[in-house]
Amino acid sequence: IDQWKYVADDAYSLGIDTLTNVQEDLDKDIWIMGYGKIQQFDPSNSTFNSFSPVSDRSVKFNSLVDNGEGSLWLGSDQGLYLFDKVKNRFQLKLPMGKGEANSLTPLFFDQDEKLWIRFNGESYLGESGQALAIFDPNKGRIVQEFSPDPQDSTGLISNIIYGVIQDAQNRVWVSSFGGGLSKYDPINKQFTHYKHDPEDPHSISENNVIRTYEDSQGRLWVSTVNQGLNLY
Repeated sequence: IDQWKYVADDAYSLGIDTLTNVQEDLDKDIWIMGYGKIQQFDPSNSTFNSFSPVSDRSVKFNSLVDNGEGSLWLGSDQGLYLFDKVKNRFQLKLPMGKGEANSLTPLFFDQDEKLWIRFNGESYLGESGQALAIFDPNKGRIVQEFSPDPQDSTGLISNIIYGVIQDAQNRVWVSSFGGGLSKYDPINKQFTHYKHDPEDPHSISENNVIRTYEDSQGRLWVSTVNQGLNLY
């Protein structure tokens, strides 16, 4: 097992004490995220190159999405950043509003090249838990928001969201606590919900869904908190 740790007087060491995430971009580069900076791992000499936004070194980065054009969209507790890998430059594209969420997580680009994001904590819409939104990079703003509405059966039904994926048919699947599994159709812009039915042995095993994964055959593997694994 190889290990890397923070060394105070070494600029190329792992410069983050508390890591929040590790991800690979489309160029197969490994990025380490944490407080105040992101780091790119150089496998040729096992060193780390550090990058920090000059304006706010207290920011806590948590996730990234590669736009395929040489830049990374970064989620944080301060908002949504765009990092130019060529110019090594950070831009805060969507600041976190006061009294809204405590962080946001970029998820993926949809077929319309818009970025799906999840707000964590007190949501963007002022609700506790999580909410989803679609961010248009060209307009620089959120163009669609999703939060639970008891009066709308075709909307989001849970504000405790464990996972969100986009499948090969560009449908979005939301794994949630209490809400089961929800499918968002980008054509009619509505959710269809799959919940446990004690009268139906072929329904999802419970409504507390942790993660959903699509395999190479287009099947969905759905894991739950207490009732095992489902294959759809």
